[in-house]
Amino acid sequence: MERETQKPDSQTPTLPDDLIFEHILPELPLKSLTRFKSVSKLWLSTISSPKFTKSQFLLFSGNHGPHPLFTSVTLDQHGGVDQILKFNYNCNGKRIHVLGSCNGLVCFCDEYFNFYICNPFTENCNDVINRPENAPDFTPNKVISAGFGYVSSIDDYKIVCLIGKSTRYFSLALSNVYIFSLSNWKWERALSRLNVHGIEIDPVDRVPVLVNDALYWYASNINHIVEMNLINAEIRSFPLTTADMLNSLRPDKWVRLYWIKGRLCWRCGREVWSLNKDDMSWMKMYDLNFTGMRLLCVSEAGKWLVLNHKFLALLDSSKSFYRQYQGGTSFDGPIFSAWDYKMTSVSPFLE
Repeated sequence: MERETQKPDSQTPTLPDDLIFEHILPELPLKSLTRFKSVSKLWLSTISSPKFTKSQFLLFSGNHGPHPLFTSVTLDQHGGVDQILKFNYNCNGKRIHVLGSCNGLVCFCDEYFNFYICNPFTENCNDVINRPENAPDFTPNKVISAGFGYVSSIDDYKIVCLIGKSTRYFSLALSNVYIFSLSNWKWERALSRLNVHGIEIDPVDRVPVLVNDALYWYASNINHIVEMNLINAEIRSFPLTTADMLNSLRPDKWVRLYWIKGRLCWRCGREVWSLNKDDMSWMKMYDLNFTGMRLLCVSEAGKWLVLNHKFLALLDSSKSFYRQYQGGTSFDGPIFSAWDYKMTSVSPFLE
């Protein structure tokens, strides 16, 4: 009787899905997770679920020699640091000012208001966007503010510059607006029916906040919010406060604007207020107790990135900052500005 020969098992051993999805993938850095989305539809849907959401922030630490220094900090759902990446760009030693971040692209300008749009993750940067020609009022000493935004309905990125004229109080009052379109690669002067003359933008809040296809600034001299619609290039303003909100405005505190959970919000001191655009009413969201902590920025989910004695931490606004603070991650170096950030492969080049 012949002995039956057993054939070796040619199948590749596999790990159970629950082991992969519950214990392995959550421990990987965001860069690896992004790459693994292409494995299958199941992996794509799983990694894209809220369970794998990691809060990302882009920190700007000024120039390091001739290079502006950016740091991407990724935190997990528990507020722990998952990944730190550093990026450098060569701007020929010019000092830069960061305008914002959209879909992984970062926009900044130098002291002469030449603009750059880069992707820190792919390390791609487009050609220098120079100031518009034939615009005699577009000079460095007359630029009040510049902002950066994305218009999803037309898939275009835009840079907005507010131009001012001198007033008797040696400040700049808004007098003109220029908008640059990345898809058209050209500047245009915004035509608006709003009489913007006399509006003075708060110098501390000169970088606007982007909320749903519009940029917003705070006009301190009239206590209004100035809105620039990036779709139709129209400008309007509306009051920041109502009668029951006047006590929230403190003369010793600056008003700062934020984008929190899809809404325009403002903070003065500890109080945070949210705008309901359906009836243009303001609602108080919460009080923040952050004495001794520096508020850097707020995430898409509404959590605050704070700096506490050179330690970074991600804190939930619905809970006491001090009760939930369990220490943070040491960050060596200055932080001039911070932005909610998404690591993507979006190209800053025209297709």
